[in-house]
Amino acid sequence: MENNFKRLLTMSEKQELHLDKTHPFFWESDLFLIAKSALNIAYTLTENTFNHAHLECLNYLNKALVTELKMIKVKTDYYAYETFTYKLSNFVNIFSQDWGQSFDQKKVEFFQALLDAFRQLPVVDFGDATLSTFLT
Repeated sequence: MENNFKRLLTMSEKQELHLDKTHPFFWESDLFLIAKSALNIAYTLTENTFNHAHLECLNYLNKALVTELKMIKVKTDYYAYETFTYKLSNFVNIFSQDWGQSFDQKKVEFFQALLDAFRQLPVVDFGDATLSTFLT
């Protein structure tokens, strides 16, 4: 199995880059956090009663992922995100339809497919960092 471990930039590396937003590190962290948020909301939709606001949020997160992917100039390591956005789009489309009570098993199956795609994403190691350290 391929090692998909990512590390944080050191402070000196950040200074060398002058926080250049085109550097892959920023794309990796942005993409990963958006995908993780989408997965959490998808889980909420799967486990709880249907909520249109959650579904709409998922749709916007998927659009954000697609937009971020289009801006990346170096495509290495990002193919898994294309698969994830495809699965997320399917998830949103399926949940947009009214399936009634018989849909519970299908919800779990579609979430499992999304979870499997998420597990293939490159992992961003945030270490001991918190959101405040990303902003400095």
